[in-house]
Amino acid sequence: MKWLGKLSAGFIIIGTIMAVGGASLGIWITLIGVSLLLIGAIMVSYWSTKYFIWKCSKCNNTFEITLKQNLLGMNMGFNDKMLFCPYCKEQNECRGKKKV
Repeated sequence: MKWLGKLSAGFIIIGTIMAVGGASLGIWITLIGVSLLLIGAIMVSYWSTKYFIWKCSKCNNTFEITLKQNLLGMNMGFNDKMLFCPYCKEQNECRGKKKV
């Protein structure tokens, strides 16, 4: 499913260019750009939820998260999030890894 990550990145790049550069061309270009940007962000969130597992920094157990947890979890860096670990029952920094 690498294509989903690449497709969503394309939506984000094109949406950003259209949203910023389209302001002088008309409101519709800007609205389409913002829509593409939001669609790309949702696709990235879905992709990272479905194809990543998360490892707790405290207990070293791995677990999957829901889309809600992915969207609401505070980002701590590249592939790091502050998540609630279902094993140690605490909120810890967790590292995301691609599923094999």
